[in-house]
Amino acid sequence: LSNDEGTPSVEDKWHSLHVNEALASYTQEYLWRLDEQIQVPEQDSILRNVVLILTVTNNDTSLSIRRMKVALNNIIQKHSILRTRLKYNTAEDCLTQSIKPLRDEDQYYSFQISTIARQEELGNILRAEQMSRSYFNLEQGIVLRCHLIRYYLNNNVNDDLLLDGDTILFSFHRSAFDGDSASIFLHDFQLAYMNELSDNDDALKYIDYSIYEREILMTDKKDEAVAYWNSILDEYNIEKQLLLPFDHSNRDRRTGHSSSVHFELDDDLVQKMILCKGQMNVSIFQLALSVYYVYLFKLTNSQYNDICVGSVIANRYRPDLKSLIGMFVSVLPFCLKFDPTLSFSNILKHVQQLSVKISKYSYLPNKQISSLLRPHASILPFPQT
Repeated sequence: LSNDEGTPSVEDKWHSLHVNEALASYTQEYLWRLDEQIQVPEQDSILRNVVLILTVTNNDTSLSIRRMKVALNNIIQKHSILRTRLKYNTAEDCLTQSIKPLRDEDQYYSFQISTIARQEELGNILRAEQMSRSYFNLEQGIVLRCHLIRYYLNNNVNDDLLLDGDTILFSFHRSAFDGDSASIFLHDFQLAYMNELSDNDDALKYIDYSIYEREILMTDKKDEAVAYWNSILDEYNIEKQLLLPFDHSNRDRRTGHSSSVHFELDDDLVQKMILCKGQMNVSIFQLALSVYYVYLFKLTNSQYNDICVGSVIANRYRPDLKSLIGMFVSVLPFCLKFDPTLSFSNILKHVQQLSVKISKYSYLPNKQISSLLRPHASILPFPQT
């Protein structure tokens, strides 16, 4: 996909295709089917909205709500994924995307202003922003929500201004936004608020990416990726699940419910991790994954030497994609033949090599990777952890 320096050649660069309709991307399709198939209460859903929190502070001048709305419209004009409809085509049995045209009378995002008196109210609002499905409408292309929260002391000063202590919540549907999109959005929002945001009709759009990613799979790049993933998954036995300690009966079929645990690492440990990262020339992700492999190996009483861990990766495998807002991430299996006789440094090197290779072939969709391991429908979770 790119030359040795990691930069696409002139012939290989992706350009705008100037299209407004196409099949959804593989990731959009995966998330849509997951949401449709796993019907659970909102509070238990594994699919949560992406929420960005901004707080007005004393260091800021007051923010104009009117100018914010203009800025959002300019961002939506530039990043067409934020006005893209997703609709299931029953006749063709596929999920399609289409970009809404720009019209002054159209609504492109959900907007709300609330007034609160206590900090606890903000926490309740934030939880709702993270979990609620009702704020968005995929078939109408409403995938962005702006919720302005004023403290009651600021409410009567000026209807158009946000002041010290007020909060801005930007919420996004998962189909249109991933973690790497946050910095792009905030950067462009700042420029748009100052009326300095530029746009280029010939710039690559998310819908173009979704077409190009399918074209890749019609070339020998697919065979190359399939060969690599077959080599990774070779001899991995999906029927041999890790016997993890548990205080309740394990189930092969997953419910779709989720939970999370928040904990903090000691500052001294964090500094040691940063030092190790620098000395070994690895990323924090590669270091943490190596530790996790060792942890699982010991947790299962050293019974397994082939451990497969699922991990979310950014999946922006080309420089062309790094400036786009959209959903690119993929959950990929990191399968390692664990050799307990190796030192941790050597394990870390193996994990680093594995990570680099997986990133190179991450363009093969998760669904196709999974089918290599289990061509017959298996209800066993893969990866298990």
